[in-house]
Amino acid sequence: MTRILTSARVFLSLAFAGFGLQYLGILPIAGPPWYPVHRSFSISACIFLLAAGLLTRGAAHLAALLLGSALLVRVVIIHLPQLLMHLRDPNIWTGFGEVLALAGGAWMLAAALPGSSSPFTRALANGRYAFAGSLVIFGVLHFRYAFFISTLIPAWIPERFFFANFVGLCFIAAALAIATGVRARLAAYLLAAMFFIWVAILHAPRVAHSPHSGNEWTSMFIALAMAASSLAAAASAKNPT
Repeated sequence: MTRILTSARVFLSLAFAGFGLQYLGILPIAGPPWYPVHRSFSISACIFLLAAGLLTRGAAHLAALLLGSALLVRVVIIHLPQLLMHLRDPNIWTGFGEVLALAGGAWMLAAALPGSSSPFTRALANGRYAFAGSLVIFGVLHFRYAFFISTLIPAWIPERFFFANFVGLCFIAAALAIATGVRARLAAYLLAAMFFIWVAILHAPRVAHSPHSGNEWTSMFIALAMAASSLAAAASAKNPT
């Protein structure tokens, strides 16, 4: 389990360091669910994301705690109002779900890392509900927009419409497992594997094809952070079921 926890910390660090470099302008500017901001705010966001991305062994618990809290605040004050005004917009739902998932992932990582008192650990472990809720959102979106999503799947993969729906089913199943604790660790491992595969066969090739596209870089970092959050869900699962 130590290796899984270390992998979750390292991959989440890499993803958020990548977001920080995007805000700094070293990598192409960040795309959804992040937004362009004034230069001073952009530098501040860069510093915060790079600091969170360090997640060193000694500071990892505090960094993950602060990161999850900041992301949850962002969900409440930015993404939730947008969602309430545009309930039928799948892009708004996607951004809302992504930031909610990463907030939950950071809290689950904080709960699993050394440095948290027992009651506080149990509170942070509730991040699994935020993570599971985001998976439900992704699952519903996959069912509702299966045809569009199928066009994003590499052409060499057969039955792309089937896989678009199948992934939606996987999201729902994983959400139920993680939220209830029934086969939570297995579901989280499989979910992490799925996201890592997406990074390798979908996002990395798209970045290579369009290296100046901030949206493609952000999508790849989001998928990497989702994989890390899935590993955090596995590490924070306390029961063997």
